[in-house]
Amino acid sequence: MLSAPPLPARPHRAALLALALVALLGGAVLAQPQEASPVTIDVRGPAGPAFKVHARGFASLLVTLENQSDVDLRGTLRAYRASKRGSDTPAMGLFFEKDVDLPRRGKRTELLYYYVQEDEPSGQLCVAFQPEGDTPAPTPAFPQFQRVETLQVLVLSRLGLAEQVKRAIHGARVSSRYHALPADASIGDVSALPDHPAGYDPFGAVVLAEAELPAERVDPLLQWVAGGGDLWVVASGGRAEVPAKIAAVLPAKRKSLIKRRIDALQHLAPRERPMTRATEAVLLDQVEVLPGGEVLAGTNEEPLIVRGRFGAGYVTYLTFPLDAGPINGWAGMHTVVGGLLRLRREDGAIDQDTPPDPPLEELSLNLSEAIESLEPPSTWIVAPLLILYVALVSPLNYLLLSRLRKLSLAQVSAGLVAVVFGGAFYVLGLVYKGSEAMITQVGLIEVPGAPGQNGSVEVMTGFFSTDRGQTNAAGPEGALVGPLASRKSTSRDARLQWREGRIQLSRVALDTWALRRFRSQRTEHVGHIEVDLSTSATGTGISGTIYNRTSRDLRTPALLLENTAIALDDIPAGQKVTVDVVPQVRAGTPTPIPPFFEALLRDSGGTFTPHYGTGLQGIAIKDTPYDGSTERRLYAAFERRLLRAPRPPGAMPALLVARNLEDPGGVRFADSARVALNCSILIHETSVAVDTKATPSL
Repeated sequence: MLSAPPLPARPHRAALLALALVALLGGAVLAQPQEASPVTIDVRGPAGPAFKVHARGFASLLVTLENQSDVDLRGTLRAYRASKRGSDTPAMGLFFEKDVDLPRRGKRTELLYYYVQEDEPSGQLCVAFQPEGDTPAPTPAFPQFQRVETLQVLVLSRLGLAEQVKRAIHGARVSSRYHALPADASIGDVSALPDHPAGYDPFGAVVLAEAELPAERVDPLLQWVAGGGDLWVVASGGRAEVPAKIAAVLPAKRKSLIKRRIDALQHLAPRERPMTRATEAVLLDQVEVLPGGEVLAGTNEEPLIVRGRFGAGYVTYLTFPLDAGPINGWAGMHTVVGGLLRLRREDGAIDQDTPPDPPLEELSLNLSEAIESLEPPSTWIVAPLLILYVALVSPLNYLLLSRLRKLSLAQVSAGLVAVVFGGAFYVLGLVYKGSEAMITQVGLIEVPGAPGQNGSVEVMTGFFSTDRGQTNAAGPEGALVGPLASRKSTSRDARLQWREGRIQLSRVALDTWALRRFRSQRTEHVGHIEVDLSTSATGTGISGTIYNRTSRDLRTPALLLENTAIALDDIPAGQKVTVDVVPQVRAGTPTPIPPFFEALLRDSGGTFTPHYGTGLQGIAIKDTPYDGSTERRLYAAFERRLLRAPRPPGAMPALLVARNLEDPGGVRFADSARVALNCSILIHETSVAVDTKATPSL
């Protein structure tokens, strides 16, 4: 008799109860709220909670930490790029940090500086605080972080007036060779201003109109101007005083208050409709123009706009208030403002049919790559070795052993061949790549035109490592440092902290036979250059003197004008030379290229890689404005820089450039390295006086 199949065994009731109990306990644990942190974070910038930044510059972050506990806390404040919006997971191990002590029941404000990468995504900046010990970390802050290409203007003014100043600026456009760059004004927060000049990187100009600046924030602002920035000081009509340190750098001396018409501004915007209240008198500053000051509007007796140099930058003095009745609603004010604004030092990646001129960043990148070890071995060496290796391992090995009737040794002989060729390739790698670390230092130095003022020093440091590992480094004294960490980089990790007046870098990741680059930015005393040039009576030549009052020799210098360039002889440090040349200006012929640009190409090792404009089928090809010439490509980059120089009345803008092969002072590494290149590019904005009686031909 067939028996029924056995029924499946029931689960043991005890096991089921145990599983249920575990599930309940686990759910209870998960349901318990995590312990709240006693610390809160708030992040603002110079223009409030929203950040509009440019690539290849620094962003200033004012972080407010509040400790609501009854114990003192210590921890690390850090800013970094998150893997995605709203996530606190780092996209890479690059952190800008500061150690912070938080008093019990107290607040602490700290300034952090974050370097904006070339490919920096918008909205992925994360600011976090990690307390020591068991104290839970607060929820990170995610500032409104946006990359823009507009010309940013920071307005520092009182409430109400700031909006009117913003309207006067917003919508103005400043022209370059290929496009008109729109201006965008932001109302500043005087309590969140940077304490380092590089913190003003996002701004093309700063407007000061009846604002009370903290005393400790005036010097960083003036140092930024000395390094090449633009400061506008707007008169208040007697309602407020200008800070004493800023009044000392104005291009005109204030004497008293007077009532005058300001309809002379209409000459700066002849195509716009006249002012509706042009006859109305305005309370303005009566001033005396100081030596070096240029009257841009008004008359010498009653100037309305005066501009003067301060270091490598400019200070513009508007002697009338920007909320004056005649200019309220006058469309011509946008034209006036657009004429006062200067281009940013470099364009970003602007998507246009006509490519923009490459930025000087491209030159810095190429010079920092001037390391022979970066060049791979020639294919005429590698290819024969590979062919010989394949031939020995297989056909030649087989033929030889078969004739000797020793085919049983095929694997042994093939292994020996592989070992021999492996050693050969290793030796080849040592010959071409080397076994020692190397370093390059490339500086861009903005030189002022008067004594007693600082200039801007920006250095690109390249460190070529031969081994994988980590190292430590330190930035120059008083400089901010930003490691270049694009998505294409193989090693991007580092930690940066401000200690003892400089940036200290730790845990700097290195790859085998790889190049890492670091940008440092500071202002310091670099001397000055005195230029006194004018056109000849015939309008065809330029004569005068150039006095090199810096400590560096000016090698292969060149003077760039709007439609020509002049090669000059070397000018040693402390020497004054006489210039008397007739530039080659011929209609329909290309601008002659001075030896300065050929020397730059030699400094870069004779090779030059286009880093910008490659999305437009490459800028260096024949159907572009550079006609396939690397020297002309370099010339175009400096021509774009010339467009930033103001056009003074009765003069034409000029740019004096030169090379110097001394150490510009960049990042120093704990590991020893051989110096492959020290190179500085000195840049001085100047002008050439024009003989108004002559027929100009330049």
